[in-house]
Amino acid sequence: MGYLADIIKSIWEDGPLGNPTQPSKPRIRNELAPAIESALVGATAGLVLAWDWAELQTKVGTRNGQPGRVEGPDAGTHTDTVLGGTVPNRGNYAWYAPTSKWRWISVIENFDNRLTQAEGDIDALEVSVAGVNDKIPALAGQKAVRYKMVTGLKRDQKYFGGVHEPGGIKTYAVGDTFEREFNPGCFVGWIRVDPSATEIGMRVVRRPLANGNGSPTGVVFPGVLSGDRTLQPITWSPIKDVLKDPGTTDQFQAAVVRYANQQQRWSPGFIYFSQLYARNAAGAFVDIKGIAYGATPVNADVNPLWQRGLYSSDPSITAGGEVVSGGMLAHAIMEATFLDGNPGAGNGVRANPYRVALDGPPKLFQADTVNGAWRFIMPKPSIDLWPDPLANTRGGFVELGIAKLSNANNFRYDVVSLSPVTGDILTYAGPERSGDASMFRPDNTGFARLGYFFVTGAGVEFIPTNDWNGFVRRGEEDRFAAWAAMFRNRLGPFLGLMRSSSAIRYMTYGDSIQAISNGETADWLVPNGTNRDRIEYLFGYGADARALVPRFDGPNGVNGHAKIASHWWMLEQLEKHYGCMFDVVNMSIGGTLVDTGTTGDGKPNALNPQRLNAAIALKPHVVEIHFGMNQRLDVDYYSKMRSLIQAFKAAGIIVIVHLCPLPNKFGGTTQDWWLFQVQEGIRACDDEGVAYVDPTLFSGTGREGAMGLSTTTACEANTSNHPGFTELKFRGLFTAAALTSII
Repeated sequence: MGYLADIIKSIWEDGPLGNPTQPSKPRIRNELAPAIESALVGATAGLVLAWDWAELQTKVGTRNGQPGRVEGPDAGTHTDTVLGGTVPNRGNYAWYAPTSKWRWISVIENFDNRLTQAEGDIDALEVSVAGVNDKIPALAGQKAVRYKMVTGLKRDQKYFGGVHEPGGIKTYAVGDTFEREFNPGCFVGWIRVDPSATEIGMRVVRRPLANGNGSPTGVVFPGVLSGDRTLQPITWSPIKDVLKDPGTTDQFQAAVVRYANQQQRWSPGFIYFSQLYARNAAGAFVDIKGIAYGATPVNADVNPLWQRGLYSSDPSITAGGEVVSGGMLAHAIMEATFLDGNPGAGNGVRANPYRVALDGPPKLFQADTVNGAWRFIMPKPSIDLWPDPLANTRGGFVELGIAKLSNANNFRYDVVSLSPVTGDILTYAGPERSGDASMFRPDNTGFARLGYFFVTGAGVEFIPTNDWNGFVRRGEEDRFAAWAAMFRNRLGPFLGLMRSSSAIRYMTYGDSIQAISNGETADWLVPNGTNRDRIEYLFGYGADARALVPRFDGPNGVNGHAKIASHWWMLEQLEKHYGCMFDVVNMSIGGTLVDTGTTGDGKPNALNPQRLNAAIALKPHVVEIHFGMNQRLDVDYYSKMRSLIQAFKAAGIIVIVHLCPLPNKFGGTTQDWWLFQVQEGIRACDDEGVAYVDPTLFSGTGREGAMGLSTTTACEANTSNHPGFTELKFRGLFTAAALTSII
C-alpha cells in the first residue's frame, strides 16, 4: 500500500502531538492531494511490456505496484533490485515506488501443458458422451420399463434452411438464430447431391447477430466477417438414407453428423451457420444440387421454410430447391422424455416417428393423411404434490398416447389431465381443424389440466399449463404484482372515471389488430365505419367457429360487426366491475405504422397529421395505442412512439399502450427482434409515464402455457402476424384483471 498510507498516518498522528480532528490543511494540499492525484494517474496505466530485462529497466512506472512483464526469450538472470537474490530475467514484475525500481514477482506460467491436459479431458468426455448417444436409438426401441435409463435425455428439433437455384455448387451455408440457450447434439444434413457422393460434411460457424447484416440467412459467407468463429471444422459422415421424394424422380440424401462439443451451450444473440459439403469415395468435392423440382404447393406461405420446394405435381416443372440442416437439440420439458414426438408420413417415407429427424423432414401432399400419433413417457403425477404434480420422482412412470389419422394441413389440441380424486390421468383428442384449433381445445371438467399436445402434420409439441395460476406464472407472483401496480398507478384518472360511473369514450388507435377489418376502404378517418370489427378478419376460421364470436350492430347493419379485438373483452369486465359504460370508437387502420406520411397504398400512418388530428378531435377520454406488427425492425420505434404518446397527452387524453404480440415462428421475424421492439416500447412508455401491457409476461419461449397455445399457430387469424380470437380474448381479460385487482 506504501506511500499513500504513510502520508495519511503522518498527517493524522496518534498521541498528544497529533491533531486527529483538524489536521494541517497545508499538508493535505501539498502532500496528500498530489500523492492521490499521482496514484489516480498511475491507475490508468496498464501492464508495461518489454522484450527483455534490459528494455524493462529503461521504462519508468507510474504507480506503486504497476505490473510489468518481460515476455521475450530472455534466458538470463539478474539480482533483484529490491529484495536481492538471483531471479530469471523473463517473468512478471511490479514497480516499487520507494526505490523507483522493478521488483521481480513470478515466472510466466506455461499454459501449454495445462491446455494439452484439458484437451485430453475433453476428448475423453466426448468419447463418453458419444457412447451414450449411440445407445439412444437402441433404447428407444425397447420396452417402456427401459426408458427410465434415458429419462434425463431431453430432445427437441430445430430446422433451418435456405433456397438456391437448381444447379451445381460445391458448398452451401444456411443459418439461423436461436431463441433460448441449449446444448447442441447431432445435426442432420438433407441435400440432393451428385450420385457419386458417399459422404456429407458439415462445418459450424458462429457469428454475432450484430454482424449479420439483419439477415439470419447470412448475406456474407460464414467465416469471412470479423467476429466469425468456427465451432466445428468440416466433419464428414456417410450418407445413410437415400429417400425418394414423392412425385419426383430426384434422390433425397441425408447424413447424421454428431456435434463434437456437446457441452458447449449455444445462445441467443448469435447466428449459427451450418455449411454443407459432399464428396465421393475418392475424396473429391461433388456438386450440391437443388433438393426437389416441382410446383410450389398451395400452402407455401404457411409451411416452414424447410418444407417449401419439397412438393411436386409435375416432375417436368422446375423450381427452386432447398438445402436443409436439422438439429437435435437438448431441451427439458417437464422432466419427461419425448420418445415418439413426431408423426411419420406416407407415400413410401418410413413412418418411424422417433427417427423422423434421422429420416428427413415430412414430405406431404395437400391431401395426404398422416399418423398423427404421439407417445409420451413421464414421471407418474401425484396429486399430493399439487401445484407441481410432476415433481414426483419415486412413483414410477406412466405412458400416454393417442393415435389418430390427421389431414396433413390440419391441427388439433389433445389434452392431458389429472383427476384430483383418484390421481388417474386422462387424455382426450381434440377435433381436427384447419385454422381455428385453439377455439376447440378439449378441457376435461373435474380434472386438473396438465397441458396440451399440439399435433400437426409436421410434428407434435407439448404445452404445459399447470405452471400457471390463472394469468400468473408460478414463482413470478412478485413480477406480476409489480407490473399490475404500475399499470393501475399510471391509470389513476381512468380508475377515477370508472368509479364515478361516467360514460367513457374509449378509442382504439392502431393497426389491423385493433381495426379487425376485412381489407381496407378509403373511409379511413370515419370513426368505426362499415369495415371495422368484421368477422371476416378470422378468414381462416370455419363457420361453426365464427358462430361462437359475439356480434353487435353498427354501420354494417344488424349483427354486422364482431367482438374480436382485445379491448372488447377488457371493457366488458370493467363495466361489470365498476358499473360504468363505454362508448367505443375504432380509429385503427390495418397495415399502418407509427410514422408520418402514408403507406405504400395510401393509408395514413399514426403520426400523419390528418389522421392524428381527426382522432384527437373526437375527444376520447382514453386512447388505446396498438402498433408494431408492421414495423418490427424499426430502430426508430422508440422515438416515434414517444411522439405519438406526447400528441395524445398534450390533448389531455389518457393513454394505454398495448405492445406488439409475438408473431408465430414462421411469421417473418425472430423472438430477438420482437423482444427488441417490446423493450423499446416499454422504454418509451416509461419515459412518458404511461401504462403499457407487457406481452413478455405471457408470450415468448417457455411461456406457451399461459394461453395454452402453440407458437406454431399463434396469430392464427392469418397464420402470420394477426392474433386469433383466443389470443385476443386472453389479452383483453389479462388487462382487465390488472384493473380489477384480480392479479
